Amino acid sequence: MDELSTLVSSWFDGFELTRSSLTFIIGAVAASFAGAVFFIIAKVTDPRNKRLGAIIHEDQGASALSRFSTSVESFAAPKKTEERHSSASKLIMAGYRSTNAVSTFYAIKLVLSLGLGAIVLIVLSLVPHPLSMTQVFMAVAASAAVGLLAPSVFVERRIAYRQRQIMRGIPDALDLLVTCTEAGLGLNQALQRVADEIRVGYPELSNELDVVNAEIGAGVDRSQALAGLHARTGLTEIRGLVSMFNQTMRFGTSIADALRM
Repeated sequence: MDELSTLVSSWFDGFELTRSSLTFIIGAVAASFAGAVFFIIAKVTDPRNKRLGAIIHEDQGASALSRFSTSVESFAAPKKTEERHSSASKLIMAGYRSTNAVSTFYAIKLVLSLGLGAIVLIVLSLVPHPLSMTQVFMAVAASAAVGLLAPSVFVERRIAYRQRQIMRGIPDALDLLVTCTEAGLGLNQALQRVADEIRVGYPELSNELDVVNAEIGAGVDRSQALAGLHARTGLTEIRGLVSMFNQTMRFGTSIADALRM
C-alpha cells in the first residue's frame, strides 16, 4: 500500500491544478454521474421490465424510490450471496424489514459516495490556491469512502440502540409472562398479553412479540417463530430464552417454573 501511494505521488508530483483543469475534472465527474442516472432511468422505464413486473405481480403502487433503489442494487450491491444475506440480517436487526430495504441501503451508499465526491470537487474549485493532483485524488477518495461507510455505521448504531431498548424490557416482560402463565394462559396467549401490556414502555420488544404471535397464527412452527425472534434481535439473552422455551415444549415441563428459574 505504501509503495502504491509513493508511485501515485511520484506520478502526480509537480502537477498543479489550474482552475480550467479542475473545471474539466468536475465536468467529467458530472457527465459520469449523469450517465449513471440516465442508465438507471432507462432501466426503470424499460417496457420489458414493466412486463416482467406484471408477470410476477409486482405492486403497481410501488414508489419511484423503490424502483430506483432496485435498479441501483443490480450493479451496486455485492454479488456474493453471503454478503447480501449479512446486510439483510443487519437491516432486519436495525428494524428495517421492508422488501426493498437492501436495495435502498445500497442505493443510499452509492448516491452518498458519488455525491460527496462531487461536492468535494466543487469545493476545491473554489479554493484560491491550486492543489496538486495527489491532494485532490486523496480528498475525493476520502469523501467517497465516507459516503460508503456512513450508512453501515448508522445501521450498526441503530442495531446497538434497538438491542439496548429490548434488553431494558426483558425483565418486566419475563415477570408479566410468569404471571400470565401461572394464571392459566397458554404460551401464545401469554406472549400476546405481555406484548399489549408493554407496548407503551417498551415498543421495540412489544413489536417483536407481535411478530412472533403473527407468525404462529399464520401456521409457522412455534420453535421456528421463537428462533426468528433471536435472529431479528441478535441478543444472546433472547437465544437462551428461546432455548428454554423449546426445552419446556419438548419435555412438557411447566413454563412458569422455567421462567421463574
